[in-house]
Amino acid sequence: MGGSFKRRDRTEWERERAKEEMEASTSSAAVARQTWEIENNIPMDTPSGDSDAIFEYDDAAQSAILQQKPWTRDPHYFKNVKISALALLKVLTIPELSK
Repeated sequence: MGGSFKRRDRTEWERERAKEEMEASTSSAAVARQTWEIENNIPMDTPSGDSDAIFEYDDAAQSAILQQKPWTRDPHYFKNVKISALALLKVLTIPELSK
């Protein structure tokens, strides 16, 4: 019985340690993202500061744009493009992976 008690304590300790590491990794990831956004002048377009709000999907607006196809009449229709930081990193790392 004594051995199983020690094993259970060790498992609980391992779970707590894993949880602490996960929390530390999450906070360090958040700090890394904020640092990257500041260094690369990533603007916060929304008043709430939620940088992902610009990527919300509006079905009615998308349908209207797709039916109008304004880019077929104006080759300079797309003047500004917004891309998430994660998407940008993925786009930039793909060529490196193919080497």
